[in-house]
Amino acid sequence: MRGFDAQRGRLSAAVLAVATLAFCGCPKRDAAPVAERELEMSCAVAVHAAYCILAEKPDAKSAFLTGAAASLAGVFERAGLSVSTNGAAGKFDIVATSLPGPCFASEALSESGVFAEIVDVRKMRMADLKKILEGFPSPSPHLWMPGEGAWLVAGCGSPKLDDFMDLFAREEAFEDLAVAALSSPADVFADFAGTAESAIGAFRDDEADEEVRPEYFLTRDIPVIDWLAFDSVDGDIAAKVRERMRTVQVIRRLVVEGAMLGLKGDEEGAVDAWSRAALRNPGDSFLCERLVTLEKNAALFMKIGNVKGAARCYETLVTVRPDSAANLRGYAASMLKLGETNVAERAFTLANTMERKVEDGEGRH
Repeated sequence: MRGFDAQRGRLSAAVLAVATLAFCGCPKRDAAPVAERELEMSCAVAVHAAYCILAEKPDAKSAFLTGAAASLAGVFERAGLSVSTNGAAGKFDIVATSLPGPCFASEALSESGVFAEIVDVRKMRMADLKKILEGFPSPSPHLWMPGEGAWLVAGCGSPKLDDFMDLFAREEAFEDLAVAALSSPADVFADFAGTAESAIGAFRDDEADEEVRPEYFLTRDIPVIDWLAFDSVDGDIAAKVRERMRTVQVIRRLVVEGAMLGLKGDEEGAVDAWSRAALRNPGDSFLCERLVTLEKNAALFMKIGNVKGAARCYETLVTVRPDSAANLRGYAASMLKLGETNVAERAFTLANTMERKVEDGEGRH
């Protein structure tokens, strides 16, 4: 792995060790069975999950959502769909649930509808995920990874790229897309992990009791997305979308590679991988989840008086995302409490400069 950029500086081994622990394992997950813990998705992951489903059926007009999928209701409504979460009678273009035994799908789906199951893979065994994939009620389903703990399996409709692009032009959806850092339809496809059939091929008998991990299902080759009709848009536009799809897929693999390096004890390599990923796709949902965890840990450390712990988190945040004035301010505040006045002053000055540039840019528009 490459060393850090000189402008970003180098973190000490101790700082990296604590920071990578925060990235890879904090807050610690309890040992409760998956069924006993309700899946809660962050706002960004919820938007990603909804748009993964919409990628399969972008012309959908209605959706029936149950279980954890019901938390996506607002996102679907702002995307222009009529949403039911209370079991209303009728047929729906999208049926999504997190509940086991999706036998009602055939009854609730419209003729060309798409069924999706949100899967909580936290502490899930490989054997259990295999059962879900093998028993999925729709033909030729796809596997998506909108979040590290929230995956989904979805049937495929007959989606057209222009229909999916239209969803990104809806004014009501702008805030959702901004929260999820989805600047284009192509960005959603960072979450695409391939067909369920290819995923089933990754299972081995001796791994049945191992916990599910993203790297088991991300192939070296970028999955082919031949189920989306690109000929519905101009050729140049289609080419740019394909290129961006490939880019975000490559970046997702880099983020996962960073997590693997961290678990192996290569803290410097891990943070370097995340830093490079942030340069090319700062909105990657896996990366953003890790940054949010670091931010929460930093705030908690400051609250309980563990200033050194907070400084370590903020230093990693600044290393991965040096363009964040908020992170710089947090780092500066922690350095000030530690008596590192000169470092704090430089960080505060840089944060002020960043914020002025943003204000000047907004003012010109």
